[in-house]
Amino acid sequence: MVQFSAAVSAAHKAKDMDQVAYEESCSSCQDIFKTKGSVSGCRHHAGRGRLSRLDNARFAQDYINCMSRIKKRNLAGYVPSPESMCNPLELVNIRTYLLATNDLIGWKLWTMILFHIRLFLRADEGVGFTCSQFLPRLTSVDGFGAVTMLAVTISGKTDKKKPIVLTMYRDDQCPQLCLVRTLLAWLKLSQHSGEGSLFPHDDDPTKFYPAAKFQVKCRELCMK
Repeated sequence: MVQFSAAVSAAHKAKDMDQVAYEESCSSCQDIFKTKGSVSGCRHHAGRGRLSRLDNARFAQDYINCMSRIKKRNLAGYVPSPESMCNPLELVNIRTYLLATNDLIGWKLWTMILFHIRLFLRADEGVGFTCSQFLPRLTSVDGFGAVTMLAVTISGKTDKKKPIVLTMYRDDQCPQLCLVRTLLAWLKLSQHSGEGSLFPHDDDPTKFYPAAKFQVKCRELCMK
């Protein structure tokens, strides 16, 4: 939780949004999207449909209460680990290493790593992702035909039965870490059918990639 807070803070600060208030999703906007396929929003959010949670989650009251409880009870006597999270440069180095293998296995592993990082997913949450979870109606394309945004549905962390909408934006400032480019390249290079698992098993395309194997691969990469 502490690491997550630090990551969210760094991401918002990089975009000069570290003090932007948090906003919950709007059920009315979601109902309009489900029934009419419109993203324009309800009368309260006209032109800016609030289909998912927005801005800095550190300012959400639930998060504030949770962190207060954790600090008082769970973190009593806690000593931070000297290990640090991967920084962007280290991720670029991982990308360079994997793509140097010049095969689809390396590209798939890189795509999986970036997919989980960008969407804040645990290993077991992303490996079972299917192509049906993409939301074509929310895909954005610019005047030159380049995809600028993709959207997916993911099971919520607190309520597994209630899926949430997550968006991925084209990153022109750091193309190496752009998830939109990476996903589209993976689909093209692998000649993916667009059905079933997004990250199929190496030996059996009808099965999902094992979460335990993915964790081992990531651990081995970080130790190289």
